[in-house]
Amino acid sequence: MISSCPKISVIVPVYNTVDYLPECFDSILIQSIQDIEVIVVDDGSSDGCWEIIKKYAAKYPQFKIFKQNRKRQGTARNLGLKHAIGDYIAFLDSDDTLPDQAYEWLYDSAERSGSDMATGPYQSFFHGRKWIEVPVHERLLRNEITHTDIYSTPELLEDISVCNRLIKRSVIEKYQLEFPERYAGEDVVFMSQLYLKCKSISIVPHVIYNCRRKRQSASSFRITPSFFQNRKETAMELSEVFSANSAGNLYPYLLQSEVRKLVGSLLVRVVKELPENDQKRVFNVIKEMSTPLSKHVVYRGDYFNAVHKLCIRMLQEGEVDALISFEKSVTKITFLRVIGNNRVRIELAKLILPLYVLGAQRLLKKISARLIP
Repeated sequence: MISSCPKISVIVPVYNTVDYLPECFDSILIQSIQDIEVIVVDDGSSDGCWEIIKKYAAKYPQFKIFKQNRKRQGTARNLGLKHAIGDYIAFLDSDDTLPDQAYEWLYDSAERSGSDMATGPYQSFFHGRKWIEVPVHERLLRNEITHTDIYSTPELLEDISVCNRLIKRSVIEKYQLEFPERYAGEDVVFMSQLYLKCKSISIVPHVIYNCRRKRQSASSFRITPSFFQNRKETAMELSEVFSANSAGNLYPYLLQSEVRKLVGSLLVRVVKELPENDQKRVFNVIKEMSTPLSKHVVYRGDYFNAVHKLCIRMLQEGEVDALISFEKSVTKITFLRVIGNNRVRIELAKLILPLYVLGAQRLLKKISARLIP
């Protein structure tokens, strides 16, 4: 039974996710910790979500429901924050789900350590397949950490999702934190400011969030040059925020996280869906964002995979034709012939050739396993 002052307020913005909404809500209701209020904000859905929301609210008194005209996710989350009364705030996207003990693990960690925020790794899932998508979750969030912050653990900035964590409501209110409402990318703005203000962060070594991945053709947004321009402007504005908080040396960790998102599956869509002039505009935007990242930063460690490194270096060197060839080619390696600069060709060949050797080795193993009785 929910108390007058619940332990957790879960804020769920909803927009046209009727096929996934019951699963999302049910994953909250079966949490091992029960003192939770659920604040649902329908952001102008047109697919029947509001009817489902009303049914849950009628059956479960812990549901507080609100409806607004389409104003984007940032506005919906801010509305939820205004009505939240829990000790901790959690955010859950309406097409995602939670493991049964997620909030118990986070709450216990935050309470034991007295942290302003508790976080843990999230996993992506699609058609029965599950995988850890964010590199820092594999490297860092697999171990329990009771006290840290971004100044001692700057790698935390590589994870800017608001959903895989509990946040003390008092911290949000003290620093008057809210989501930007005029553009996409609200997570990175909110989380950057939050990380800078949190004096202590705890980490639990359990998957505490399930992020649903859908086919690119079913993506909820259309790729446009303005989308990329917006992400660049947001990232550049945050540089000033970090500097104002005497944390300018931490900003590259955030920047490389933003660049990584744009050179992943989104870049494939740019080549497949946009006309040539729009492609060039997008490439210029990503080049401008990645320019502050030195070759050392791009190549160090395993934060960027080999494909990311190839794309970033081609953009930094202005090898746009080679990049397009790389994305369109089935065999991939033919892009090397398009590179005009011999130095860059050698550099990128060193990156990609080991992938082909590894692929050949795996293929030989499969063949051997079938041939040898």
